Amino acid sequence: MFNIAQDGLMETTPLQSLPPSIYGHLPPIISYLRHCQDIIAIINVALARQLGLPEDTFAALQSPTKLSGTVLRLLKSYASPDAVNLRTSLIHHTDFGTVTLLANIVGGLQI
Repeated sequence: MFNIAQDGLMETTPLQSLPPSIYGHLPPIISYLRHCQDIIAIINVALARQLGLPEDTFAALQSPTKLSGTVLRLLKSYASPDAVNLRTSLIHHTDFGTVTLLANIVGGLQI
């Protein structure tokens, strides 16, 4: 598991120290983050509408240009070597914030 802070990617704060292999991939990582922000903006409007709130309620609290705790978390899970241990989750953890997007190579988007 590796986290990259949105604040550094969006140049709100200095970029954290990253492994050399990540630096060469920053343009597509930033592009991916921006696409995620676009998806979250749509979800935020839908949530606000369903709750009877002004459409910008959540967006106003989550500006990508303001300091945040938002991270892009990169995970790699190895296949289970046998059918006995089919556990696929991480250790117990809590996602924080308004919306968590989970994109998986097998297709689909989980919110």
